[in-house]
Amino acid sequence: MPDLRNTISHILEHKEHLTYAKEATTQQYVILPILRALGWDDANLASMEVLPEYKVESGSADYALRIKQEQNPVVLIECKRWNEPIARYEEQTCSYAYSGNVPLAIITNGKRWRFYLFRWEASSLGDRFFCETDIENRETAISDLEKYLLKSNVASGEAELNAEIALEEKTRAVTEANRTIARVRDSVPQELRKHYESKYPEKKCSAFYSGVAEMLHLIEEEGWELDRKFSEDLCSFGLKGYREEVVFGLDITFSPPRFFAEIVEEEAEKLGRQHGCKTASDRLNHGRAYYAIPENLRELLPVLEFAYKKYLKSNVASGEAELNAEIALEEASAPVIDLPEPIDFEFTGQELREMRMKAGLTQVQVAEELGLKKTSSSAISDWEYERENVPIKHQVPLLVLYNR
Repeated sequence: MPDLRNTISHILEHKEHLTYAKEATTQQYVILPILRALGWDDANLASMEVLPEYKVESGSADYALRIKQEQNPVVLIECKRWNEPIARYEEQTCSYAYSGNVPLAIITNGKRWRFYLFRWEASSLGDRFFCETDIENRETAISDLEKYLLKSNVASGEAELNAEIALEEKTRAVTEANRTIARVRDSVPQELRKHYESKYPEKKCSAFYSGVAEMLHLIEEEGWELDRKFSEDLCSFGLKGYREEVVFGLDITFSPPRFFAEIVEEEAEKLGRQHGCKTASDRLNHGRAYYAIPENLRELLPVLEFAYKKYLKSNVASGEAELNAEIALEEASAPVIDLPEPIDFEFTGQELREMRMKAGLTQVQVAEELGLKKTSSSAISDWEYERENVPIKHQVPLLVLYNR
Protein backbone atom coordinates (compact mmCIF):
# COMPACT_ATOMS: atom_id res chain seq x y z
CA MET A 1 0.00 0.00 0.00
CA PRO A 2 1.45 3.42 -0.93
CA ASP A 3 2.36 5.72 1.94
CA LEU A 4 -0.21 8.50 2.43
CA ARG A 5 2.40 11.09 3.40
CA ASN A 6 4.49 10.40 0.29
CA THR A 7 1.38 10.40 -1.89
CA ILE A 8 0.28 13.82 -0.64
CA SER A 9 3.83 15.17 -0.91
CA HIS A 10 4.01 14.06 -4.54
CA ILE A 11 0.66 15.69 -5.34
CA LEU A 12 1.66 18.99 -3.73
CA GLU A 13 5.05 18.94 -5.44
CA HIS A 14 3.33 18.86 -8.85
CA LYS A 15 0.12 20.74 -8.05
CA GLU A 16 0.79 23.39 -10.73
CA HIS A 17 -0.35 20.79 -13.28
CA LEU A 18 -3.78 20.76 -11.64
CA THR A 19 -4.60 24.49 -11.80
CA TYR A 20 -6.62 24.23 -15.02
CA ALA A 21 -7.16 20.46 -15.01
CA LYS A 22 -10.56 18.90 -15.57
CA GLU A 23 -12.41 16.91 -12.93
CA ALA A 24 -11.35 13.58 -14.45
CA THR A 25 -7.68 14.56 -14.19
CA THR A 26 -8.11 15.39 -10.50
CA GLN A 27 -9.79 12.01 -9.97
CA GLN A 28 -7.01 10.13 -11.76
CA TYR A 29 -3.96 11.85 -10.27
CA VAL A 30 -5.16 13.00 -6.85
CA ILE A 31 -8.28 11.31 -5.50
CA LEU A 32 -7.61 7.71 -6.55
CA PRO A 33 -3.96 7.77 -5.36
CA ILE A 34 -5.11 9.05 -1.96
CA LEU A 35 -7.78 6.34 -1.75
CA ARG A 36 -5.15 3.69 -2.59
CA ALA A 37 -2.87 5.07 0.14
CA LEU A 38 -5.81 4.69 2.54
CA GLY A 39 -6.12 1.00 1.71
CA TRP A 40 -8.85 1.02 -0.96
CA ASP A 41 -8.14 -1.28 -3.94
CA ASP A 42 -9.46 0.19 -7.20
CA ALA A 43 -7.79 -2.47 -9.40
CA ASN A 44 -9.22 -5.70 -7.95
CA LEU A 45 -12.09 -6.88 -10.12
CA ALA A 46 -12.92 -9.66 -7.63
CA SER A 47 -13.66 -7.30 -4.73
CA MET A 48 -14.71 -4.16 -6.67
CA GLU A 49 -14.20 -1.96 -3.63
CA VAL A 50 -14.12 1.31 -5.58
CA LEU A 51 -17.14 1.75 -7.83
CA PRO A 52 -17.05 4.69 -10.29
CA GLU A 53 -20.25 6.47 -11.38
CA TYR A 54 -22.31 4.72 -8.73
CA LYS A 55 -26.00 5.13 -9.53
CA VAL A 56 -28.55 6.04 -6.89
CA GLU A 57 -32.15 7.12 -7.23
CA SER A 58 -31.30 10.84 -7.39
CA GLY A 59 -28.28 10.60 -9.73
CA SER A 60 -24.76 9.20 -9.87
CA ALA A 61 -21.98 9.68 -7.33
CA ASP A 62 -18.44 9.77 -8.73
CA TYR A 63 -17.29 6.94 -6.45
CA ALA A 64 -18.79 4.51 -3.96
CA LEU A 65 -16.61 2.51 -1.56
CA ARG A 66 -17.62 -0.84 -0.12
CA ILE A 67 -15.95 -3.41 2.10
CA LYS A 68 -17.32 -6.57 0.47
CA GLN A 69 -18.79 -7.12 -2.98
CA GLU A 70 -22.15 -8.31 -1.73
CA GLN A 71 -22.56 -5.38 0.68
CA ASN A 72 -23.97 -1.90 0.11
CA PRO A 73 -21.44 0.95 -0.16
CA VAL A 74 -20.31 2.56 3.09
CA VAL A 75 -18.90 5.77 1.57
CA LEU A 76 -20.00 7.99 -1.33
CA ILE A 77 -17.56 10.49 -2.85
CA GLU A 78 -18.47 13.40 -5.11
CA CYS A 79 -15.46 14.88 -6.94
CA LYS A 80 -14.84 18.37 -8.32
CA ARG A 81 -12.00 20.15 -10.09
CA TRP A 82 -8.87 21.09 -8.12
CA ASN A 83 -9.52 24.28 -6.09
CA GLU A 84 -13.21 24.43 -7.11
CA PRO A 85 -15.35 25.54 -4.13
CA ILE A 86 -17.04 22.44 -2.75
CA ALA A 87 -19.48 23.50 0.00
CA ARG A 88 -22.06 24.46 -2.66
CA TYR A 89 -22.44 20.77 -3.58
CA GLU A 90 -23.55 19.80 -0.08
CA GLU A 91 -27.22 19.23 -0.99
CA GLN A 92 -26.38 17.19 -4.10
CA THR A 93 -23.93 14.93 -2.27
CA CYS A 94 -26.15 14.34 0.74
CA SER A 95 -29.05 13.60 -1.61
CA TYR A 96 -26.98 10.81 -3.13
CA ALA A 97 -26.19 9.44 0.33
CA TYR A 98 -29.87 9.56 1.28
CA SER A 99 -30.93 7.78 -1.94
CA GLY A 100 -28.29 5.09 -1.50
CA ASN A 101 -28.66 4.73 2.29
CA VAL A 102 -24.90 5.29 2.67
CA PRO A 103 -23.65 6.46 6.09
CA LEU A 104 -20.64 8.56 5.06
CA ALA A 105 -20.59 11.17 2.27
CA ILE A 106 -17.60 13.18 1.03
CA ILE A 107 -17.18 16.12 -1.32
CA THR A 108 -13.63 16.75 -2.53
CA ASN A 109 -11.69 18.71 -5.11
CA GLY A 110 -8.61 16.67 -4.26
CA LYS A 111 -7.15 19.48 -2.19
CA ARG A 112 -9.98 19.88 0.29
CA TRP A 113 -12.07 17.00 1.66
CA ARG A 114 -15.43 17.69 3.30
CA PHE A 115 -17.09 14.92 5.36
CA TYR A 116 -20.75 14.32 6.28
CA LEU A 117 -22.29 11.64 8.49
CA PHE A 118 -25.67 10.98 6.95
CA ARG A 119 -26.94 8.76 9.79
CA TRP A 120 -26.54 11.57 12.32
CA GLU A 121 -29.93 12.89 13.43
CA ALA A 122 -30.01 16.57 12.52
CA SER A 123 -32.42 19.22 11.30
CA SER A 124 -30.20 20.38 8.42
CA LEU A 125 -27.50 19.06 6.09
CA GLY A 126 -24.99 21.45 7.59
CA ASP A 127 -25.51 19.81 10.97
CA ARG A 128 -24.29 16.52 9.48
CA PHE A 129 -21.02 18.09 8.35
CA PHE A 130 -18.23 17.15 10.76
CA CYS A 131 -14.83 17.72 9.15
CA GLU A 132 -13.11 19.64 6.39
CA THR A 133 -9.42 19.03 5.79
CA ASP A 134 -6.92 20.48 3.31
CA ILE A 135 -3.98 18.37 2.11
CA GLU A 136 -1.78 21.49 2.05
CA ASN A 137 -1.99 21.27 5.85
CA ARG A 138 -0.25 17.95 5.48
CA GLU A 139 -0.09 16.49 8.99
CA THR A 140 -3.61 17.55 9.89
CA ALA A 141 -4.94 16.14 6.62
CA ILE A 142 -3.16 12.82 7.13
CA SER A 143 -4.69 12.52 10.60
CA ASP A 144 -8.20 13.41 9.38
CA LEU A 145 -8.10 11.19 6.29
CA GLU A 146 -6.86 8.19 8.26
CA LYS A 147 -9.36 8.79 11.05
CA TYR A 148 -12.39 8.94 8.77
CA LEU A 149 -11.44 7.19 5.52
CA LEU A 150 -8.77 4.55 6.23
CA LYS A 151 -10.31 1.30 4.98
CA SER A 152 -9.62 -0.62 8.19
CA ASN A 153 -11.28 2.15 10.25
CA VAL A 154 -14.32 2.21 7.96
CA ALA A 155 -14.60 -1.60 8.04
CA SER A 156 -14.41 -1.76 11.84
CA GLY A 157 -16.93 1.04 12.39
CA GLU A 158 -14.28 3.20 14.04
CA ALA A 159 -14.53 5.85 11.31
CA GLU A 160 -18.25 6.29 11.95
CA LEU A 161 -17.63 6.40 15.71
CA ASN A 162 -14.94 9.07 15.18
CA ALA A 163 -17.44 11.05 13.09
CA GLU A 164 -20.04 10.85 15.88
CA ILE A 165 -17.47 12.09 18.40
CA ALA A 166 -16.55 14.98 16.08
CA LEU A 167 -20.23 15.93 15.73
CA GLU A 168 -20.75 15.83 19.49
CA GLU A 169 -17.73 18.11 19.94
CA LYS A 170 -19.06 20.39 17.20
CA THR A 171 -22.40 20.66 19.01
CA ARG A 172 -20.61 21.68 22.22
CA ALA A 173 -18.47 24.16 20.26
CA VAL A 174 -21.59 25.70 18.68
CA THR A 175 -23.08 26.18 22.13
CA GLU A 176 -19.91 27.95 23.30
CA ALA A 177 -19.81 29.99 20.07
CA ASN A 178 -23.36 31.16 20.73
CA ARG A 179 -22.25 32.33 24.16
CA THR A 180 -19.34 34.16 22.55
CA ILE A 181 -21.66 35.78 20.01
CA ALA A 182 -23.86 36.94 22.88
CA ARG A 183 -20.80 38.46 24.57
CA VAL A 184 -19.89 40.27 21.33
CA ARG A 185 -23.41 41.68 21.09
CA ASP A 186 -23.26 42.81 24.70
CA SER A 187 -19.92 44.54 24.02
CA VAL A 188 -21.41 46.79 21.31
CA PRO A 189 -22.18 50.30 22.63
CA GLN A 190 -25.89 50.49 23.38
CA GLU A 191 -26.69 53.19 20.80
CA LEU A 192 -24.94 51.30 18.03
CA ARG A 193 -26.64 48.04 19.00
CA LYS A 194 -30.02 49.78 18.79
CA HIS A 195 -28.97 51.16 15.39
CA TYR A 196 -28.01 47.73 14.02
CA GLU A 197 -31.05 45.93 15.35
CA SER A 198 -33.58 48.56 14.24
CA LYS A 199 -32.09 48.99 10.74
CA TYR A 200 -31.20 45.38 9.84
CA PRO A 201 -33.04 42.04 10.13
CA GLU A 202 -32.24 39.76 13.06
CA LYS A 203 -30.55 37.18 10.81
CA LYS A 204 -28.20 39.82 9.41
CA CYS A 205 -27.29 41.14 12.86
CA SER A 206 -26.61 37.59 14.05
CA ALA A 207 -24.30 36.98 11.08
CA PHE A 208 -22.50 40.26 11.87
CA TYR A 209 -21.98 39.41 15.55
CA SER A 210 -20.94 35.86 14.61
CA GLY A 211 -18.38 37.17 12.11
CA VAL A 212 -16.91 39.52 14.71
CA ALA A 213 -16.67 36.62 17.19
CA GLU A 214 -14.83 34.48 14.60
CA MET A 215 -12.44 37.32 13.85
CA LEU A 216 -11.71 37.88 17.54
CA HIS A 217 -10.94 34.17 17.92
CA LEU A 218 -8.56 34.21 14.94
CA ILE A 219 -6.82 37.37 16.17
CA GLU A 220 -6.28 35.73 19.57
CA GLU A 221 -4.92 32.53 17.97
CA GLU A 222 -2.48 34.50 15.81
CA GLY A 223 -1.40 36.77 18.64
CA TRP A 224 -2.07 39.95 16.68
CA GLU A 225 -2.12 43.25 18.59
CA LEU A 226 -5.36 44.88 17.38
CA ASP A 227 -8.07 47.08 18.82
CA ARG A 228 -11.74 46.59 17.93
CA LYS A 229 -14.05 49.50 17.11
CA PHE A 230 -17.75 49.50 16.17
CA SER A 231 -19.30 52.18 13.95
CA GLU A 232 -22.67 52.53 12.16
CA ASP A 233 -21.59 50.30 9.26
CA LEU A 234 -18.53 48.41 10.46
CA CYS A 235 -16.66 46.53 13.10
CA SER A 236 -13.08 47.46 12.30
CA PHE A 237 -9.77 46.31 13.73
CA GLY A 238 -6.77 48.63 13.93
CA LEU A 239 -3.23 48.36 15.25
CA LYS A 240 -3.00 48.60 19.02
CA GLY A 241 -0.78 51.40 20.30
CA TYR A 242 -0.39 53.16 16.95
CA ARG A 243 -2.26 55.95 15.23
CA GLU A 244 -5.82 54.97 14.29
CA GLU A 245 -5.72 53.00 11.07
CA VAL A 246 -8.13 50.27 9.99
CA VAL A 247 -6.47 46.99 8.96
CA PHE A 248 -9.52 44.80 8.31
CA GLY A 249 -13.02 44.25 9.60
CA LEU A 250 -16.64 43.34 8.90
CA ASP A 251 -19.20 45.43 7.01
CA ILE A 252 -22.86 44.99 8.01
CA THR A 253 -24.29 46.92 5.04
CA PHE A 254 -23.95 43.89 2.73
CA SER A 255 -26.45 41.04 2.66
CA PRO A 256 -25.03 38.94 4.18
CA PRO A 257 -22.27 40.98 5.90
CA ARG A 258 -18.80 40.78 4.36
CA PHE A 259 -15.25 40.82 5.61
CA PHE A 260 -12.92 43.44 4.21
CA ALA A 261 -9.19 44.14 4.23
CA GLU A 262 -7.47 47.45 3.62
CA ILE A 263 -5.51 46.36 0.56
CA VAL A 264 -5.42 47.66 -3.00
CA GLU A 265 -6.74 45.83 -6.04
CA GLU A 266 -3.31 44.61 -7.22
CA GLU A 267 -2.59 43.11 -3.78
CA ALA A 268 -6.00 41.42 -3.66
CA GLU A 269 -5.52 39.94 -7.13
CA LYS A 270 -2.07 38.58 -6.22
CA LEU A 271 -3.39 37.01 -3.01
CA GLY A 272 -6.23 35.50 -5.03
CA ARG A 273 -3.79 33.89 -7.46
CA GLN A 274 -1.46 32.63 -4.73
CA HIS A 275 -3.98 31.44 -2.13
CA GLY A 276 -7.37 31.22 -3.85
CA CYS A 277 -8.83 34.05 -1.73
CA LYS A 278 -11.32 35.50 -4.22
CA THR A 279 -12.80 38.92 -3.64
CA ALA A 280 -16.48 39.72 -3.95
CA SER A 281 -17.26 41.16 -7.37
CA ASP A 282 -18.26 44.62 -6.22
CA ARG A 283 -16.83 47.47 -4.14
CA LEU A 284 -13.19 46.56 -4.77
CA ASN A 285 -11.96 50.13 -4.65
CA HIS A 286 -10.56 52.88 -2.47
CA GLY A 287 -7.94 50.52 -1.06
CA ARG A 288 -10.48 48.10 0.39
CA ALA A 289 -11.17 44.54 -0.81
CA TYR A 290 -14.35 42.71 0.23
CA TYR A 291 -14.78 38.98 0.81
CA ALA A 292 -17.80 36.75 1.36
CA ILE A 293 -17.93 35.08 4.77
CA PRO A 294 -16.29 31.65 4.28
CA GLU A 295 -17.18 28.42 6.06
CA ASN A 296 -13.90 28.76 7.95
CA LEU A 297 -12.37 32.19 8.49
CA ARG A 298 -8.90 30.65 8.18
CA GLU A 299 -9.52 30.51 4.44
CA LEU A 300 -8.94 34.28 4.53
CA LEU A 301 -5.88 34.08 6.79
CA PRO A 302 -3.40 34.94 3.98
CA VAL A 303 -5.36 38.15 3.25
CA LEU A 304 -5.82 39.19 6.88
CA GLU A 305 -2.20 38.47 7.74
CA PHE A 306 -0.98 40.38 4.70
CA ALA A 307 -3.05 43.43 5.70
CA TYR A 308 -1.87 43.19 9.32
CA LYS A 309 1.80 43.00 8.38
CA LYS A 310 1.42 45.70 5.75
CA TYR A 311 0.11 48.24 8.25
CA LEU A 312 2.40 47.09 11.02
CA LYS A 313 5.46 47.66 8.83
CA SER A 314 4.01 50.89 7.47
CA ASN A 315 3.60 52.30 10.98
CA VAL A 316 7.05 51.24 12.05
CA ALA A 317 8.59 52.69 8.90
CA SER A 318 6.70 55.99 9.07
CA GLY A 319 8.48 57.60 11.97
CA GLU A 320 8.12 55.21 14.91
CA ALA A 321 11.82 55.65 15.56
CA GLU A 322 11.47 55.21 19.28
CA LEU A 323 9.75 51.87 18.85
CA ASN A 324 12.41 50.75 16.40
CA ALA A 325 15.07 51.70 18.92
CA GLU A 326 13.32 49.71 21.67
CA ILE A 327 13.07 46.66 19.43
CA ALA A 328 16.71 46.95 18.46
CA LEU A 329 17.78 47.29 22.09
CA GLU A 330 15.68 44.36 23.27
CA GLU A 331 16.86 42.10 20.46
CA ALA A 332 20.46 43.17 21.06
CA SER A 333 20.15 42.34 24.76
CA ALA A 334 18.48 38.99 24.14
CA PRO A 335 20.65 36.06 25.14
CA VAL A 336 22.68 34.73 22.25
CA ILE A 337 23.34 30.99 22.23
CA ASP A 338 26.75 29.96 21.06
CA LEU A 339 26.49 27.13 18.59
CA PRO A 340 29.68 25.53 17.33
CA GLU A 341 27.96 24.90 14.00
CA PRO A 342 24.42 25.18 12.57
CA ILE A 343 22.07 22.42 13.70
CA ASP A 344 20.07 20.25 11.29
CA PHE A 345 16.96 22.45 11.21
CA GLU A 346 14.75 21.04 8.47
CA PHE A 347 11.25 21.88 9.63
CA THR A 348 8.72 23.30 7.17
CA GLY A 349 6.75 26.41 8.05
CA GLN A 350 3.62 24.30 8.42
CA GLU A 351 5.41 21.97 10.85
CA LEU A 352 6.61 24.96 12.92
CA ARG A 353 3.06 26.29 13.05
CA GLU A 354 1.65 22.92 14.13
CA MET A 355 4.36 22.52 16.82
CA ARG A 356 3.55 26.00 18.18
CA MET A 357 -0.18 25.31 18.31
CA LYS A 358 0.41 21.90 19.90
CA ALA A 359 2.49 23.67 22.56
CA GLY A 360 -0.47 26.01 23.15
CA LEU A 361 1.48 29.18 22.31
CA THR A 362 0.53 32.29 20.32
CA GLN A 363 3.00 34.03 18.02
CA VAL A 364 3.25 36.88 20.55
CA GLN A 365 4.13 34.46 23.36
CA VAL A 366 6.82 32.80 21.22
CA ALA A 367 8.28 36.22 20.36
CA GLU A 368 8.40 37.14 24.05
CA GLU A 369 10.04 33.83 25.03
CA LEU A 370 12.73 34.39 22.40
CA GLY A 371 13.42 37.86 23.76
CA LEU A 372 11.75 39.73 20.91
CA LYS A 373 9.36 42.66 21.09
CA LYS A 374 5.67 41.75 21.04
CA THR A 375 5.32 43.35 17.63
CA SER A 376 8.04 41.00 16.41
CA SER A 377 5.42 38.25 16.36
CA SER A 378 5.44 39.07 12.64
CA ALA A 379 8.87 37.38 12.52
CA ILE A 380 7.31 34.16 13.83
CA SER A 381 4.71 34.44 11.08
CA ASP A 382 7.49 34.90 8.50
CA TRP A 383 9.07 31.63 9.66
CA GLU A 384 5.75 29.76 9.58
CA TYR A 385 4.90 30.97 6.08
CA GLU A 386 8.52 30.42 4.93
CA ARG A 387 9.07 34.02 3.91
CA GLU A 388 12.24 34.02 6.04
CA ASN A 389 14.43 31.32 7.57
CA VAL A 390 14.67 30.91 11.34
CA PRO A 391 17.95 32.62 12.40
CA ILE A 392 20.53 30.19 13.75
CA LYS A 393 20.55 31.86 17.18
CA HIS A 394 16.81 31.16 17.58
CA GLN A 395 16.70 27.57 16.29
CA VAL A 396 17.64 25.72 19.50
CA PRO A 397 15.52 27.95 21.83
CA LEU A 398 12.57 27.52 19.46
CA LEU A 399 12.80 23.72 19.54
CA VAL A 400 13.20 23.74 23.34
CA LEU A 401 10.14 25.99 23.56
CA TYR A 402 8.15 23.54 21.43
CA ASN A 403 9.35 20.57 23.52
CA ARG A 404 11.15 18.97 20.58
